[in-house]
Amino acid sequence: MLNRIKKLRSTFGFTLVEVLTALAIIAVLAAVVIPSLTSKLRDSRSATIAQTTLGLSQAIAEFKRATSMYPSNLTQLTTAPIAGTTLNICGTGNTFSSTQATLWRGPYTSRDITANGVVVGDATVNAGLRRVAVGSSTWIVLDIPSVEDPIAFDLETQFDGGGASSSTTGTIQWTDNSIASTTTSSLVPAASPPWLTNLSYYIPINSC
Repeated sequence: MLNRIKKLRSTFGFTLVEVLTALAIIAVLAAVVIPSLTSKLRDSRSATIAQTTLGLSQAIAEFKRATSMYPSNLTQLTTAPIAGTTLNICGTGNTFSSTQATLWRGPYTSRDITANGVVVGDATVNAGLRRVAVGSSTWIVLDIPSVEDPIAFDLETQFDGGGASSSTTGTIQWTDNSIASTTTSSLVPAASPPWLTNLSYYIPINSC
């Protein structure tokens, strides 16, 4: 009888050594696979933001060519401005004239643009646009709050070359808002790095 029990245990059970070996293999695989997966997810997010900002930049340029003015809000890329009511980005309180409004030939993008902006994965491009003028140079700025620092670094490398470039100059600029990431998609525990940053994409324009 005892021999039969021993045979059953040996047939259906695992020894401590076997269990520890399996756990060790799982730990090694996790150490290799999880960082690789995290990196690929971030690369995918970076690529999505890059494609979106480039697409919006082109749409803004087409809007300008058609109406001779720049939009003050991304919603104007899909909804025609109202003469005397809809603000353009040039100056404070400047509205589109009736001529400029009738020249609108949109939509200029197929993206779904809400009052909050354009959703890009787990981030959002703000609908409101900013105009920044320094000396003779002028930019329209797309703001993307709460982007993970590694993604900001990736985008800076893509657009500004990284390395010696600065987070406060160039096409990609950001300000660290010191908020810990709580997204589960980043595969990190809540309230731990990577940190989130306020990202801005600068589009050079002709002065208004």
